[in-house]
Amino acid sequence: MGWGMDEAFTATSFGKFFLLAKIAEGGMGEIFLAKERGIAGFEKIVAIKRILPEFSRSSRFIQMFQDEAILAGKINHPNIVYTNELGEIDGSFYISMEYIHGEPLDAFLPPSAPRIPLDHALYIAISVLSALDYAHNLRYGEDLYLIHRDIKPKNILLTYEGGVKIIDFGISKNLQRKFATQPDTVKGTPEYMSPEQIAGSSVIDHRSDLFSFGIVFWEMLTGHRLFEAPTFKETCSAVLHRSILPPSSFNPEIPQELDEIVLRALMRDREVRFPSAAAFRDALLALRRKRGIGSGAIELAAYLQEHFGERIAEADLRLERFKGMTLPFPAEKKSNASTVDFLPDGKRSANEVVRKRSPSFHRPLLFLLLLFVGGGAGLLPLLYKRDAHLDVQSVPEGALVYLDGRRIGTTPLTGIELVPNRVYELRLVKQGYREASQLLQPGPGDRLRLPFRLQAFATLEIASEPPGARILLDGKVVEDRTPALLSHLDPTIPHTVELSREGYLPSIRVFHVQPGEKRSVTLSLTPLPGGGTAAAVASRGKGEGKAHPPARPVASATPKGPPVKPQAGKGTPGEGTSSASRPHPPPLPREASRKEGETSRLTIRTEPAGATILLDGRPLPRKTPIEAFPLDRSGRRTLTLTLPGFAPFTTTLEARPGETVTLQHRFERRQYGQLIVDSQPWTTVFLDGVKLDTTPVLRDNVPAGEHTLRLYNPSAGLDEVIPISIEPGRLNKIAPRFEGFLTVHLDRPAEVYLDGKRIGSTPIDRFPVVIGAHELKLKFIDLSGEMTLPLRIRRGETTRFTEATIR
Repeated sequence: MGWGMDEAFTATSFGKFFLLAKIAEGGMGEIFLAKERGIAGFEKIVAIKRILPEFSRSSRFIQMFQDEAILAGKINHPNIVYTNELGEIDGSFYISMEYIHGEPLDAFLPPSAPRIPLDHALYIAISVLSALDYAHNLRYGEDLYLIHRDIKPKNILLTYEGGVKIIDFGISKNLQRKFATQPDTVKGTPEYMSPEQIAGSSVIDHRSDLFSFGIVFWEMLTGHRLFEAPTFKETCSAVLHRSILPPSSFNPEIPQELDEIVLRALMRDREVRFPSAAAFRDALLALRRKRGIGSGAIELAAYLQEHFGERIAEADLRLERFKGMTLPFPAEKKSNASTVDFLPDGKRSANEVVRKRSPSFHRPLLFLLLLFVGGGAGLLPLLYKRDAHLDVQSVPEGALVYLDGRRIGTTPLTGIELVPNRVYELRLVKQGYREASQLLQPGPGDRLRLPFRLQAFATLEIASEPPGARILLDGKVVEDRTPALLSHLDPTIPHTVELSREGYLPSIRVFHVQPGEKRSVTLSLTPLPGGGTAAAVASRGKGEGKAHPPARPVASATPKGPPVKPQAGKGTPGEGTSSASRPHPPPLPREASRKEGETSRLTIRTEPAGATILLDGRPLPRKTPIEAFPLDRSGRRTLTLTLPGFAPFTTTLEARPGETVTLQHRFERRQYGQLIVDSQPWTTVFLDGVKLDTTPVLRDNVPAGEHTLRLYNPSAGLDEVIPISIEPGRLNKIAPRFEGFLTVHLDRPAEVYLDGKRIGSTPIDRFPVVIGAHELKLKFIDLSGEMTLPLRIRRGETTRFTEATIR
């Protein structure tokens, strides 16, 4: 509010307000820059939203206007425009709101401005998501379940001081139901709508706002429009079907982690989007901490001043000029006015919801009385004190509260003074609970009341049979061995536990825990074939194979006898250099010679070390290098070595009783490419048998070479396997469209619409349509009416409609 002012507007009085300029006009109301006047020369710049005269007699629109104000009065967050009061003056209803000296976000985006730098884009995104998280979780007597439904650049304001504010917060789910039968009550902007909004879903939840802001964030990062199209119908089609490229395709400064965050927010299947605005925000905060990217209100204000200083200076002068305008109160004119004031916690005033204004002469009298009782001028600082305040509560209580890294007490806390318009980071820490955090930016006079429900860590009591196993938790070594108690498990992420013990195959399990859960698990370890421990067996064969230099694997085992030089042979092309040989084992003690003489063993050395070893598809408990590892049987075996970042190596070994197979391998670094899969209709994507996600899917670091892609959509009867080849260092896009055909032959001429889009007039012959469920509408040209029919398209088949089939 502060953009597009109509300076030709003639200033006029409106009750206690002096309307200075018209800011904007919408479908139901008009917004003015105004000066609120009070006793003793008190003045305050506000924004007034007033219902348009043509709607002032409509009880339905008045009720909607009042409900919008009452709802907005319950919202109190530093990143949402604050509502002061709802009132009525001479039959005209109005809402008094906080005035924002700034401009909408789209004024700072291309093509009218340069692309916003990454650090500022992250700050803006985190601020918006903090506001959405607050609103989506707002509870006030009943579950309001607020959804904005129209998140777009025009509804996100940047103040010239570096603040971020959401405006026009829409209506709650409760209010939506109230007016669900009325046309045009709930609106959105097509290029920023979610797919479920476009499709007219009867169930719209908070994840719709996340998709909409994902579009805004994508456009901030790239400087391009994501779903822009020339017509409304084409825009809707783009939201539903257009491929979404990662932001780094347009902006090379974008890191891979941010690509993945943005594309997850833009998943057309809401079940695979971020579950909440908090999860979206926390992912950005983690990225910002990891990358050391820092920006806040001060830095954003400096950026705006540097690039838009002249424009800001003009806006400052214009505002000062408006502030200097004066207009006296009409003499002795009584205004038939009523108001509803909103307290900082969103409640209405304590005594009455709606009260008639007292005659104006009572207020100066009351003020003079207060001055006399309160000691004259000493009372004025109290009346005009504008510091912001913070109240923090948590469930459970007793959490340590940190403000910008400084401990300020434990919950519950009340009356913490804050400097207006400054950005703070609030953290709550409590033993046994997950840390909670939130960014704050209070306005003058704000009183922020922040309730937190802390999530308790989970506890896992892990045991093994036999006990004494080494524990890896999420890849990190745990000091204790089984049985052990694993505490402080974050309930928001899965945890991987790996148990290993000499002489046993490792056991790996993934656990999904709930907040506060205490679980006991016992895992059984499988003994290695041949008995004993790997360490004991390895010590008996210590020193074998040391004399063998790296070479390519030989075609057959080396006969018993003195060590010989390995034969040169061809290895797998492009997989490095290896050697395999079987020297004579050292002499064994007589009492063990028969048993040990029947055991085949395996020695493997790799460069680099640390490779995972798969023998006939089963992992061995140790990584390379291994020495004289006992094999459970002799004969032909398939060996695979894998190491992240390198090409895997697979070969066949011939293990003979009493011999040790020695293998040396030098890995070659693997090349990677990017893969984008975006199918029509949507599909679940599997790459080489591993489930990735629902289209659109982006994956970096896909190994170059041949792969198998599976696209699965049971509702459309689709299960397609596609061989693909990934070219190294390139973006490999797979965008298959699975179609059937539509034919419409009628005796009457009719216009044919498919999912709301006109595709032509009858007759329609073999029109290509994406498989799945659709809506077919026929509008008869002879004005005999229209007909809506369900349509299911099957792959490669033609669905026909005739006069006989539509009756």
